[in-house]
Amino acid sequence: MSADRVKRTVLIWSPFRGRVGTPAAMLSYANALMDLGYDVLIVQLVDEWEPYKDELHPEIRMASLFRSRTLRRFGASNWLRRRDYYLLSFLGVRRLRRLMDREKPWRMITALLAVPLILACPPKARGQIVVSVQGFPKFLAKSGGGAYYKVEDSIRLWMWRRFYGACGHVITMTEYTRQKLISMGVVPSHKVRCISNPLFQTQPAKLPQTSVFSNVIYVGRVTEQKDPGLFADAAREAHKLGLPLNFHVFGEGTNADIAKLRERAAPGFLTFHGHVEPLWERIPENAILLCTSRWEDPGHMIVEAMWHGVPVVAVERQSGHLELLDEGRGLTCSPTPEAILQTLTRFQHRSDINNILAAAQSYVSRRFTSDSFRYAVKELLNDKSSF
Repeated sequence: MSADRVKRTVLIWSPFRGRVGTPAAMLSYANALMDLGYDVLIVQLVDEWEPYKDELHPEIRMASLFRSRTLRRFGASNWLRRRDYYLLSFLGVRRLRRLMDREKPWRMITALLAVPLILACPPKARGQIVVSVQGFPKFLAKSGGGAYYKVEDSIRLWMWRRFYGACGHVITMTEYTRQKLISMGVVPSHKVRCISNPLFQTQPAKLPQTSVFSNVIYVGRVTEQKDPGLFADAAREAHKLGLPLNFHVFGEGTNADIAKLRERAAPGFLTFHGHVEPLWERIPENAILLCTSRWEDPGHMIVEAMWHGVPVVAVERQSGHLELLDEGRGLTCSPTPEAILQTLTRFQHRSDINNILAAAQSYVSRRFTSDSFRYAVKELLNDKSSF
């Protein structure tokens, strides 16, 4: 560690399983905190952060709560749907407490599975925790589901209300979610503020010189939350009407979910690409992003599409991602195949399409860059009245 580095340890706790959006955000947190002069320690549950080592600052340290090969394989089956990490995180509370006793972190930042970290902290130290809400919680916008999911959501909401208020601060990425957390009694208003993730460090992509958009893309996991079925219904309806639109799915899901989506769309109506990296270099030309998701916060695929000059259409839901499309930065529509196709074709006849794309790029350039994030986080961590 260099002599001028502030020797204050910020512990990052964000266990995850599978390809989710949170790791990219927390990587940015870790690297930005190192740039600000903090000593950063990432605590992983087993080894989920190992594949990202090359993307981290070389001085960032890592620690694991579990190293068992059995636990590493535990939860690989589809039916658990990452719930093994809920279980292991709570089982690891005592180990996490011992690690914190040894490290004595100045601040702690947690995203997914925040409650185990809160439980691991003595009550007097919980005020040093910053909870970053990295996904619009399902219980804030019920999307149906069986009794099991309703019970699970109720337990999650109870834990949030019970524990989040004891933390020093809660960060949200949209004003919509901030207001929801306050109105539902999860956290008092003086403890919650909006800070967008630092997603970009380079200049935005050059805007396309076209008004003919023939490809419609779905980006994200094939899960109930993203509502890929509505995307498939729109593809079927476009085919029935003879519209010159091609529908593409970029994302992965369980074999059962993919098979169900193929069946719903009917053969030949969808092209499946799976998980693709780097995504925005591989999408077809003249593409429109169609977001059918039931809830996002704020919707990183929308932000990235805006950055790369890809127009966005989103179905209207009670969720934070619609903020991104305010003031003419994109189009919204009702969640029906007919309304979706009408809105998609409207893009074909917009003489101001470049103005829409330029407004979207300008917006994300102000809100989602490393510079704006570093300034906001430094101000937060050093605001003594917040902790």
